[in-house]
Amino acid sequence: MRTLQEAISKMDNKGGAGASLRKHLAASGINEWEDISRQSLYDFRDEVCEAVAPSTARTVMAYAKALINRYQDGLNLPADWAKILSVKGAAPMKTYLNEEELEAFAKTEPRTLRQKWVQSVFLVCAYTGLRVSDAVRLTTENIVGGSLHFVAQKTRKPGAIPLKQGLDRRIAWIASHLDLAVTPAAYNNAVRQIARDAGIDTEVVVQKAGKELKGPKWMFLSSHSARISTATCLARRGVSTGDIGSLLQHSSTAMTERYIVRDHIQLSKEALAFFK
Repeated sequence: MRTLQEAISKMDNKGGAGASLRKHLAASGINEWEDISRQSLYDFRDEVCEAVAPSTARTVMAYAKALINRYQDGLNLPADWAKILSVKGAAPMKTYLNEEELEAFAKTEPRTLRQKWVQSVFLVCAYTGLRVSDAVRLTTENIVGGSLHFVAQKTRKPGAIPLKQGLDRRIAWIASHLDLAVTPAAYNNAVRQIARDAGIDTEVVVQKAGKELKGPKWMFLSSHSARISTATCLARRGVSTGDIGSLLQHSSTAMTERYIVRDHIQLSKEALAFFK
């Protein structure tokens, strides 16, 4: 049987679609058939749904399902793989850490040096809104006058973000330990382990493949949770969607809304009196 990469090349007779699929699969830790598992498929689906517009996400998923369907007889796949890759009528999973949980995450002692590297990268992303690909390229030279200056790889746009106290030390440590970098799948696993050790185990309800799933919050965290945490924490502090979108370098407020978890409505005292 062809390798996954060979199979993608074989189907990609129109050009372009294969490169996009490879990028999103790799970001989810899927480089060959044996990397496919229920968790990695969920990570792939969430990666795509957070990275592109819903219509594009459906196109990518349709391409992925057609590819897997062609070779499924020779694969060890979860029985519900096709449902996991369904995006019709289902919102992407959005799990975030609130400010107290971010503090707990930061104070937890990692089990290994690689976990320490992941912990620092995740916190840099959560407190700046940067993508992992941008966070790992930072050095102390990006810090100017108490702000973090950068050019985003994806958008090629420059940005400047206020620097949270103590983040400069994490940036310096990340830059001097790039040999500890891990695969996307290992990164997500490390984030979940650190969060579990931090006691971030409040039961949450999330949507995956159109289904409601319940479990401790740490179980549903991923690399995307950092930027979702940025957006949600700022929204709870009253920052406008437009300003949050500018920080995250989104092309529209609709995209920014997909990053904000609306599980808590802040009402005025007058409004709360209505419910008494």
